[in-house]
Amino acid sequence: MLSSHASTARSREFGLGLRAAISHAQFNGRGIAELLGWDPSKISNLMHGKVTASPTDLALLLGICRVTPAERDRLLALADNMFSGSWLQRHEAGMPAPAVVDHLAIAEMLVSWHNHVMPLFLQTPAYMRALIAASPRVTAAELENCMQAQAKVREHPRWIDIAGSYYLHESALRLPVGGSEVHAEQIHHLLQMAVRPKVQIRVVPAAHGAHAGVCGSFTWLTFETYAPLVYVERENSTLVLEGEAALDYRSTIRALHESSMDERESRVFVAQLGEELSADDHTGIRTEQRRRYERAQDWA
Repeated sequence: MLSSHASTARSREFGLGLRAAISHAQFNGRGIAELLGWDPSKISNLMHGKVTASPTDLALLLGICRVTPAERDRLLALADNMFSGSWLQRHEAGMPAPAVVDHLAIAEMLVSWHNHVMPLFLQTPAYMRALIAASPRVTAAELENCMQAQAKVREHPRWIDIAGSYYLHESALRLPVGGSEVHAEQIHHLLQMAVRPKVQIRVVPAAHGAHAGVCGSFTWLTFETYAPLVYVERENSTLVLEGEAALDYRSTIRALHESSMDERESRVFVAQLGEELSADDHTGIRTEQRRRYERAQDWA
C-alpha cells in the first residue's frame, strides 16, 4: 500500500538512490514495473520520492536491482523515515554530506552565515586544504580524497546560476588559516568573488558585539518546486532542517542583514584587511595582488 506525503530532503535522497539503482540494473521505470507486475505510476512515484511502500515491496524491488547490502540498508533506512522531517546525516570527516551536494545542485538561492571560517564556495584550494588537514579525524592518506570531494562541490557548474548571499563575521576574515600567505591569498580571492553579479558578501564587524549568528554557522537553500531547507554542518555529520524548523531561520537572516555592513562597506573592509596583510613583505603576496587590493575601493 502506498502512502503519499509532501516531498522532503530525505524522500528526494531516496528517490535519487532508487533511480540510480534501477539505472545501474539496466532497467527503466516501465520495464521494472512490468517485471514486478506493478502499476508504472507506483514505480514513478517511488523513483521521485513522492510515496513510500511496504518493506516487503521495497526489498523485492532492491533485490531485483541487485544493489549492494550497504546500499540496500541505506535505502531501506531512508524509506522508513523519509517523511519525518529534519534529518541528521552522518558522513566521513572532511567529506561533504551527500544530501547537501544533491540539493545544492538544484537550489535557486543560497544564504550562508559563517562566523569562524570562509564558506566552501568562497575558499581557495590552499585554504580548503589547510582546513581539512586541521581535522584530527582526517589522515594524510584521506586528505586528497577529501580535497577532491569538496572541490567537486565548489566547482559544480550549477553554482554559477545560484544567487548567493554570504554573511561573514570579521573573525572568519581574520583567522589566519594555513599561515600568512594562504590567508592573504584567501582575502584576495574574496575580493574577486565579491564582484561577481550573483554573489553578495556582507561582513558583520566584531565591534557589533553579540549578534544573531552566535549559535553557529548555517546555510539556507531555496528551490523552484520544493520548500526551503537549512543545513548545519559539523565535522562528521550534517543536520538538515525542514518545515518550521527551517523557516525559523528567516528571522536570523534578517537580523544578520541588519547587523552587517552593506556590500560596498564590506568590500572596502576586505580590501583594507588585504592591505594590512600585504604590508608585511614576508607574506609572499605578489605585486599584482597588492595592486588589486589598492583598486578594490574602485569596485564599490
